[in-house]
Amino acid sequence: YGLIQGGDGLVAGAGILVAGGTSEIVNLGQLVSGAGGRNYGIRNDSGIIQSLTNSQGGSSTAALSYYGDLPDTYDIVLKSATSYGQLAVGSSGSSQEMTVGVSSLTTDYSTRTYADVITGVDAEDITNETVVFKAAKGVLAAVDNSSWRDPSAPDTSWDLRLWNYGADVAAPLQFLLD
Repeated sequence: YGLIQGGDGLVAGAGILVAGGTSEIVNLGQLVSGAGGRNYGIRNDSGIIQSLTNSQGGSSTAALSYYGDLPDTYDIVLKSATSYGQLAVGSSGSSQEMTVGVSSLTTDYSTRTYADVITGVDAEDITNETVVFKAAKGVLAAVDNSSWRDPSAPDTSWDLRLWNYGADVAAPLQFLLD
């Protein structure tokens, strides 16, 4: 829930440096780089990140910056229309494909589009791009290229589209029946 900031220098500048092994990372606060060049909130130099859960981002906080091979799964925490996980990837050519999901730590399942939840990632590196998946009971989601919303958006920018059909369809129908 707090702030982790990297130090100064090329290696020590990452908020979290993954230098080997297998890890799972849950970011519910802020991971930011320190001073120096090529620094990121998370830098994966030679490890395997099985899962990354992230709530950092939205209009009030900068996206989590990331470098290196992608995590196996990336789960986005949705807190509000202005506070949700965003991942800004500064590397290309990952040897790992990533599956995107909605974290069970989510507190807001409202129907909306969460803009630019992932930037800097090609379609071939996302296993479930444009596939509708279950985000929660009564909630569907899809990761879609941002160009549907903004034709000038790069093809490496992705939105999360969430549809809470339980609240949007079932609740009004129940009211009508009552």
